[in-house]
Amino acid sequence: MSNYSALVDLIIKNEMNGIPVHEIVIELGETPELLLKHADFPMLPLVIKASTIAKICFEHGIATTHIKKIKELLLSPKAIYRSATQQGVIVLTVELKGEHPIIIPVHPNKTIGRNKYNVIASMYAKEGNNPEITWKKSGLLLFNT
Repeated sequence: MSNYSALVDLIIKNEMNGIPVHEIVIELGETPELLLKHADFPMLPLVIKASTIAKICFEHGIATTHIKKIKELLLSPKAIYRSATQQGVIVLTVELKGEHPIIIPVHPNKTIGRNKYNVIASMYAKEGNNPEITWKKSGLLLFNT
């Protein structure tokens, strides 16, 4: 089991036991090349906060197996779109929750403490109409497989 996988288990277990560890920042390694190339992300470490993992699991109902493979999902997305509302991108994964696509918002060049990172902001099922149609019409597509 990887360190990241073990940390996800620990974060979720602690959250369930009423002992949140939200201050932890987990470094997932280098930012995926697709984000550097197609979204002009800076070459910074990719991170996720423990509080984000808890939110993904308990508020968005994403399975732990998906959370544990978040970096792999970013390495081979279905598409990448520029966010219409925030600085950053929306990574459309190949995974579904029910019939809805799972998306991963990622923000570039964020300061946490004294350091700069590219930050995974969330992961959730995009419910409603297929967002790809609207995002493509709005000119937000940066990369498509």
